[in-house]
Amino acid sequence: MEKRLGLSSQRLPGTTLISIEGDLDVGAAGQFDAYVRQARGEPGDHLVIDLTEVRFLDSAGLRVLLHTNTYATRHGGSVRLAGPRRTVERVVRLAKIDQHIPVHATTADALRAALTGEPPEQPPTQDSATA
Repeated sequence: MEKRLGLSSQRLPGTTLISIEGDLDVGAAGQFDAYVRQARGEPGDHLVIDLTEVRFLDSAGLRVLLHTNTYATRHGGSVRLAGPRRTVERVVRLAKIDQHIPVHATTADALRAALTGEPPEQPPTQDSATA
């Protein structure tokens, strides 16, 4: 049974912001992929994916993110991830997705970077964050 995600998008000049709420897993990956394809705008546009309300992310969700990034970069656009919770960010970093898709602390940071080409600020490492 396919899980339902909360999905919304907002078109901005040259950028589309997609916000997700729920678990981005094998049960919801198809729904997310279809939504992204419909919402992404022009092929060369930038895409910011707001992960602040994503509670869980698995390999199926990661695969959709990578495919979306491949499409965007082939057409002169980009994908940026925004505001992942600690558990989601850990999955992204362990899978090394952050080596292909920039991860930003906030949606505002990701939108600004998408429009200016700025790299994300490097967050403190886990060790320094707990010190």
